[in-house]
Amino acid sequence: EGAGMTWGGQVWHSLQTDLRHARWLLAAYIAVIAWLVVDRLQGGASDEITSWLPYVLILLSGLIIITAVQAQSPSAEGASWRVLPLSPTAVLASKLALIVCLLLLGLTGQWLALAPFQPDAAQLRAALTDSVSPFLICGGISAVVASQTRSVQGFFLALVAIGLCFVLL
Repeated sequence: EGAGMTWGGQVWHSLQTDLRHARWLLAAYIAVIAWLVVDRLQGGASDEITSWLPYVLILLSGLIIITAVQAQSPSAEGASWRVLPLSPTAVLASKLALIVCLLLLGLTGQWLALAPFQPDAAQLRAALTDSVSPFLICGGISAVVASQTRSVQGFFLALVAIGLCFVLL
């Protein structure tokens, strides 16, 4: 499998492909993190635009995950893993690695924003770990729903349908 590539090589190849395809979304994600860090370091002026940026981060991370998963999902007819072929576990691992990369970028931004205030280790750990679970839950749900849909529109429709089911139950 993978035209002679090792499993790790397949993961790396798939991750590189995802990062290349999402480069503009990723650049926007990093820019929003940088904006939030700078805002926090300047005293958290928190104008109306800045107050919406965490939601923009959630949307961007979701779009990055959705596009990466849908490009190589089992339902994608032109998926590169069918052509090479890549091990399905290597493709899955690359998607998980992408989610971890996005998480680490966000945590790095948080750390940069908090470090000048010299929090003790317990405060810093608590602030950073409070972000992990919600991000992984949202990222995991995004990945699962994206793997079962073929477009961003289909993803959002499925997400609305799932949300309605929870509201109606």
